[in-house]
Amino acid sequence: ITCAVRAKSPVVVPTGPAPTFTLFALAEVRGQLGPCGCTSDPLGDLARTAQVINDARAKGPVLVVDAGSLLYSKANPGAAHAAQEEKKADLLVNAYRDTLQVAAIGLGPADLIAGPSNIRPARQLANAAPDANIPVEAPKLVTVGNVKVGIFGVAEADTVGGITVTDPVAAGKNAVAQLRRDGAAVVVGLLQSSSKRNVLALAKAIG
Repeated sequence: ITCAVRAKSPVVVPTGPAPTFTLFALAEVRGQLGPCGCTSDPLGDLARTAQVINDARAKGPVLVVDAGSLLYSKANPGAAHAAQEEKKADLLVNAYRDTLQVAAIGLGPADLIAGPSNIRPARQLANAAPDANIPVEAPKLVTVGNVKVGIFGVAEADTVGGITVTDPVAAGKNAVAQLRRDGAAVVVGLLQSSSKRNVLALAKAIG
């Protein structure tokens, strides 16, 4: 279960309305490019997602983030399908960079199916242990329109099996505090937990 957003309202500018931007929070793509046809948990449709985001960009500032579980759709796909899975993952990574212009991606279980060495690109995981041995980027500050937005990610241990992580609450609190000190008016958290209830509890504990 992923939760992509933990945001606070922008500060009010005394001389006019508060600055605004459109936030797209993606998650659980799981290697799907086209619509999967599912009714209970629909996945995919990268082209539609890109069109919606491009339409929004034509109207004003946009920030796109993803909470994780981007790369793969199948555990143990077998030798016949492994190469196809990697090609789909590469296509998604390139589309996220070039077309969707995703600012940050968290880490989820579907990113780990082919092992830590295949994780790409670098992920937001503020509670990665020093020996986690995966590509991680530090919590970051981005400017969207005229709003400074801080982005960080954390994951609970049971969602990133095989990756050594520290306490997500402590790491999240530290990340938020540093982003605020750096001038973030809005903070977006990319959170991974095992259930919706736990994600909400994690967001509340980070504060």
